[in-house]
Amino acid sequence: MGRSTILIIISSIFVGMIGFSFGYFTINATKMGEGSTATVTTADLSNATLIPTKLDGLNNPIYPGTMNWIGVSVKASKTNPSASGTYTVKYEYEFYVTFNDKFETALNYKLYKTTSPIETPVICQEASYTGIESHQYTRTCTLNDTLSELGPIDRGTIAGGAEGVIGTDTVVADGTTTNYYYLIIEYPNENKNQNNDIGKTVNISFADVKAIELTKS
Repeated sequence: MGRSTILIIISSIFVGMIGFSFGYFTINATKMGEGSTATVTTADLSNATLIPTKLDGLNNPIYPGTMNWIGVSVKASKTNPSASGTYTVKYEYEFYVTFNDKFETALNYKLYKTTSPIETPVICQEASYTGIESHQYTRTCTLNDTLSELGPIDRGTIAGGAEGVIGTDTVVADGTTTNYYYLIIEYPNENKNQNNDIGKTVNISFADVKAIELTKS
């Protein structure tokens, strides 16, 4: 009887999910691709080392309204700490968003930069639903106040395939100055049936951080 009861429960849950109005799929929010521990090349940048570090992200199951994030910090140091002058490393960063299938609801992305770490870039509540016969699930997420005030340095929408965003920045090679990047991905709540995205997957990652130029002043 115990086994039959378990089967009935599972079957009931499955049937219920078919009628729900929500998007539910997985997202890898913490993957770093090749080059995540890259250092400057000795050919052009032998006097400095670039140090990118993965930041632990948020990886919630996604309902309409959910935000997830990944992050990376970037600093640099002199190869010879006693070397005179100020060295500044120019570097290139890139992140990618890839899908296993095209989404009917386009995802929003925003990239933020700070010079100090943000402990909790995004706060998400537990998923909740409205309706009696047909449940419409949503999740409320809130962006950190500091990030809201700063505003994104890049933003856009992505629906499918593979999309990459590349940018450049600089950091002083003093071993202390650090740039922090937070990529926020949102599956928006469109207040309608979004079931067609159930089972689809999306992967977000910082693919590379690489030094491209070194200047001395």
